[in-house]
Amino acid sequence: MLVIDGKVETVNKTTEDWLEDYSKQKVEEKEGYFTINSVGFESFNEDSMFVTYNVVPESNGASVVLNFSTAKGSISSADQISDLNLKTELEKLANANYLEVLKTKLNAEENTLGDFEKKLKKI
Repeated sequence: MLVIDGKVETVNKTTEDWLEDYSKQKVEEKEGYFTINSVGFESFNEDSMFVTYNVVPESNGASVVLNFSTAKGSISSADQISDLNLKTELEKLANANYLEVLKTKLNAEENTLGDFEKKLKKI
């Protein structure tokens, strides 16, 4: 999942928070890869899954690469994701990431506005 204008640290934190919302465990990091066990999504048809992810910098943002595994095996195709209702959950992650991007942009614009207001008062 490509997050345009996303920063690696922000996308990683958003993904970590999203996964921890669906598990009683914490995300663990090892050599740039993050893992979490016993993830139980609301719309998921299975009891729980094991998730591994990493965040990769891109020229126009950051990409999240997610791997899902259940007791039955790895979930790898778009059809499997759709069949297991994971698409809905991934859309929630995408929305959370883009919300963070928008918050960052809004904060930058508010800071610029504040600087202009200070200059205007001096004039």
